[in-house]
Parts: sequence; structure tokens; C-alpha cells
Amino acid sequence: MTDRVLKGGSAIMLDVDSAAMPAPYDNNSGHHCTLQFVGRNLPIYYAAGLIAAATRILPMPLRATGACRRFATTKGSYLVLEIERTEELRTVREYLRGQLTSAGIRWRDDFDWSPHVTLAEAPPGTAFALPEPVAPFDVKCTHVTCKLGDQRIRFEL
Repeated sequence: MTDRVLKGGSAIMLDVDSAAMPAPYDNNSGHHCTLQFVGRNLPIYYAAGLIAAATRILPMPLRATGACRRFATTKGSYLVLEIERTEELRTVREYLRGQLTSAGIRWRDDFDWSPHVTLAEAPPGTAFALPEPVAPFDVKCTHVTCKLGDQRIRFEL
């Protein structure tokens, strides 16, 4: 017997209300801020621990810096809106990591933690023009999402 696998990446994310963001960031849906990437092609039995950890997340404010930057990986190019690293956000992330560790789930950090909302994705090597910075603003989170490979389970905040 072989263990079933969650194909693709798994993470716990905060979904963002795109319509409540100022222009030019209000023209997209599916915005999110990843709290913790867990890994790729995980055993399916990890799902229960990820879901349990995600349901403990409470509504919290995010604060956008108003500045964008580009990320590039072997998977793609990304235009992202920077989110302030507040103490509250750090605390929630550390709590989440503790919950995952307690459930026996090894999480991964392939990059330095840089909270952000992904605005656009493109194939590797794509160059994005950076929009002009705007004044910092609050970002409303509507749901916590548990991404399990190509499946998503959302919980309203």
C-alpha cells in the first residue's frame, strides 16, 4: 500500500478582499498573503493538521506598505505588494508554525519571509513594470485558506 500524496504545493494563506484595495490593486481576484508554505507533494494525512491549524487563525489586519517589487523563481515571475511585518503578523505565523510542528508536520521556508500579496504571475523571466508607490493602506482579509495541492479549503474570518 502506498500513501496518497497531495500533488503540488501546500500552504496556509489569508485571502484578501481585492475590491477593498485602492487602485491600481483593486482589479484582480484571488489575492492572498501566504502565512506559511508547507511543501510540495505532501502525504495526504498532513491535510488534517493543516486544516486544524488554519481554523485557529482569527481575523487580523494587514497593512500594505504601498510599494511593489518583483520576485523571480524557477517557477515564475511575480509582481507583489509588500505587507508590513507587524508583531501581530509575526505572532500569528509563529503560532501557526507551532501548531504544524505539534501535528508532526514539517514546514518549509525556501525563501526569507517577506509578507506580500501577489498581484500578477507570469512565466520565468517575464519583466513586470513596477507601479508607482501609493500611501500605505489597510488590507482586509476575508478568509483563511488551506491550500492542499490543487485543492483549497476556505474558512471565513
